[in-house]
Order: sequence, then C-alpha cells, then structure tokens
Amino acid sequence: MGWASRRADTTEPPGRVLVVSDGLSALGQQEIALAVQLRPRESAERVLADLDRMIATIRRFAERGQLVHAGGFTQLARPGFLDSPVHGILYASGLGVDPEIPATALVAVLVGTADLQLAQSTSVARVLARLGEVTRTYPFPATSDRDRPSVACEGDDRSMLAMTSRVPAPDVSLLSTNGVLAVRCRPSARRTIADALALLPQGMTFALMTAPDPAANARLVWSPGQTGPAAITPPGSAGERMTGSMLIVAPGVDEDRVTLVEDRFVLLARAET
Repeated sequence: MGWASRRADTTEPPGRVLVVSDGLSALGQQEIALAVQLRPRESAERVLADLDRMIATIRRFAERGQLVHAGGFTQLARPGFLDSPVHGILYASGLGVDPEIPATALVAVLVGTADLQLAQSTSVARVLARLGEVTRTYPFPATSDRDRPSVACEGDDRSMLAMTSRVPAPDVSLLSTNGVLAVRCRPSARRTIADALALLPQGMTFALMTAPDPAANARLVWSPGQTGPAAITPPGSAGERMTGSMLIVAPGVDEDRVTLVEDRFVLLARAET
C-alpha cells in the first residue's frame, strides 16, 4: 500500500511519497518500505504507481524464493528508474529509522551506479552511514533523493575492506561501550558462520558483515582521507554506545586485541583464538 506524506523535517511541498508492502511476509520476505522525495511539481500519483510496480516485482521474486535481506542490495537492469540515475536498491532494517515506517520492515534506499558499486565492493552499511553523515540524518535517510550527489569517493577501491573476504553475519551485532567491544551472537548465526569459514583458507583475514546493534547511539562512518575514527549520532546523543557493521578478524599475532580501522572493528587474534 502507498500514500503521500510530508517529510518529517518540513511542512512545505514537495514532500515525499511512501509505499509499504502488505503481504510479503506470507512469502517469507520482510515487508518493504520505499520512500522517495518528490521533485517540485512532480505527480505523487505517478511516483506511487512506479513504487507499487517495484514492490510487485519484489513479490514475484519472493514467490520464487529469491528474498532480500538487511545488508543486501538489488541491481536493476539499467539506470533510469523514476526518471533518474537510480541503478540499485540497498536494504536496511527499519528499526528506529522513521516514525512512518514499521520497525519490522526493510527500508529500501535508491542509489545510483557509483554508490551501488561501492556497496558491492565494500558494504551497504558503509554507503548508508555516509548518507547519514552528509544529510545529518541518523542512522541514514529513509527517504531517497534521486538527484543527490554520490557518496562514493576516489580511493574507495584501496580500502582494506574492498580487498578482504566477507562472511555474512546478519545475526551478529557489535556494541562498543567504554572501550569494551561486545559481540552479540544469536545461536542461529553459529552454524552459518562456521560453514562460511570452512570455505576460507586457514589463517586468512576475513570480515564478518554484522548487523547494527539496536542499543547503539552512534555508528561508525569512514571516507578516504579521514585521519581517525568517526561516528554519526542522533541529535542530543552522547554517542557512548557505538556500533559498526563489520568485524575484521586478522589472525597471527601474539596477543588478542581490538582496534578501529576505517569504519570497522578489527580483531587481531592469536591462532588459537
């Protein structure tokens, strides 16, 4: 179902349109929320119709067992969706993102080619955190602006993450408080991680691609040229509970320790760890 609504931070046109699916959960797919910023004098009905068609496409894939999840992405056949450079969709949890979006839904964020490639080569979380930083929206803007500049940067391809094997770990989250990193892991994650690690050469550095911790009030963000760790926070937050969406495990040291590199936690681990 879809409806037109105003942005949370303004009472002036053009506003936005928001579509929230209804019935995908019966197919094993989380419901999808798609919100798009309207252009001046743009027809809300036309945009709603296009978003409804996109939801219908996602439904057809779900009927075939092809599901999308938080931290995942969809590459469209070509740029041009909604008469724009949009070439892909990034998915994230709707928990605490927007008062009009159900917390149980997936937020679908529209991106252009460069941002889609950045998500593919590093992570969806990196793109969303940068969007949150440039728009001053925590944790990221749920409403897609089709005409915004890309957040991809020169030097992204030299990030350590772009050259590291990645292991999906959506049932794991990271929370750093007072310098102590807590790794929260649901029992269901253990088998998935073990199976994925079994495919990697022993002693190889890898990245666990985790979910943001819902208890956090700060999220790590990074861009090339940044000289130290940085995070985005909601208004009025002290940012003392920080989360990231990846844990790089690098074995081969004499003593276990955790550090911050770019926008991720890094565990330097002994072989026996």
